[in-house]
Amino acid sequence: MKKDVAKWCSLGMGAILLSWLLSQLDVAEVLATLRAIPPSLLLLGFVSYLAGFAFRAIRFRLLLPKDQPVRHLLPIVLAHYAALNLIPARLGELSYIFLLKKVNQISTGRSVSNLLAARVFDHVTISTMFLVSVCFLDVPTPWIKTLSLTVSGLFVATCALIALLFAYQSRYVLWLRGVLRVLKLERS
Repeated sequence: MKKDVAKWCSLGMGAILLSWLLSQLDVAEVLATLRAIPPSLLLLGFVSYLAGFAFRAIRFRLLLPKDQPVRHLLPIVLAHYAALNLIPARLGELSYIFLLKKVNQISTGRSVSNLLAARVFDHVTISTMFLVSVCFLDVPTPWIKTLSLTVSGLFVATCALIALLFAYQSRYVLWLRGVLRVLKLERS
């Protein structure tokens, strides 16, 4: 019963947010923008977008056991990203775990670790893109410059922590447990 309530609440929240966004949409403006784009560029954009999902499926395939075919992963990746876009609070991430378990009989632990590894790579990639873009931006106000530097510092720090985790796995976990113990958060 509680699971059903949580599902319906998240779907209801998603529907409310989607309806609010659609109410803010100027359909005439969208159609005018689409008409101004050459059809060949629209087709190229659509094909590129689909190719991005194919590359994501290949990435997940590389992170999973060797017997998982990409043709099974592509529909899972498409459904997963659709759920990410529709379900609020990143609860769509659970769809990947659920679908891998139902379709490919991958254990929940392996699915979670696979998804976590993919998100770590995403974080490193996005951090790198952000840091490169900040170098080329001419920031107009001091507070945005300060904010950009702060975010850049946090990105570098998280990437360094991820690198330390890969390099010193067992010592890193012991250090993290010590920090949690000092902060009295070990049960959390």
